[in-house]
Amino acid sequence: MRNKRIFVLALVVFALSGSFGSQSFELDPYSTIETHLSSRDFNRIAIDGDRISQLFFDSSVFVVELDRENGQIFVKPVETKSKQPQSFAITTEKRMTQDFLFTCKDVKSRTLILKSRTKEGSAKSGSCQGKAQSLLAAMKDGANLNFVERTTKIPTTKAWKFKRLKYVKQGQLMGHVLTLKNVSEQPLTISINDLWRDTVAAMSVDKETLGVGEHTRVYMVTGLGGLL
Repeated sequence: MRNKRIFVLALVVFALSGSFGSQSFELDPYSTIETHLSSRDFNRIAIDGDRISQLFFDSSVFVVELDRENGQIFVKPVETKSKQPQSFAITTEKRMTQDFLFTCKDVKSRTLILKSRTKEGSAKSGSCQGKAQSLLAAMKDGANLNFVERTTKIPTTKAWKFKRLKYVKQGQLMGHVLTLKNVSEQPLTISINDLWRDTVAAMSVDKETLGVGEHTRVYMVTGLGGLL
């Protein structure tokens, strides 16, 4: 198995010496990057000035090789003929999050370079911290808020099932109510730090330790650009 993995990585390095087409994107947790990947070879994703720390994807859709030394990844679609956009997400060591919608094309291997954005978004979140905490408290207390219903799955690891239930807009803030379910075969503990993203101004989890099949409510407050 070790030799096989080394062989796969060797193929990736060989591809890098050839025909990767490079494209830069702004690392923006408020939006989804929609682009294509090569269906022929591995595609490289790296972050300028940061490192990829976590991945969220469907293993039946993508094959991923990790380069832990350099903090980058190599991605290849499993189904080369699929034309449907597929979700993929990363988080970084600097606690940034980026969502993608990838389609596969019969083109040469690509390199996607993400560049960090300015700190403007973080400053805005800090300036409305008090309002975010008030909205979070109102959501948990069952206040009469004008929620919009929506039930949508969010890409997560195999151990968790994450769904959006509803959201509410209040001024320049959005409050999100979600449910998180343990779909693994053993009890699991998840903390606020595990769920936190840089776009979040306030968050609360009803229950952190979940038995097999158990679920809990998660409450998040973000800017109007949203998180989910």
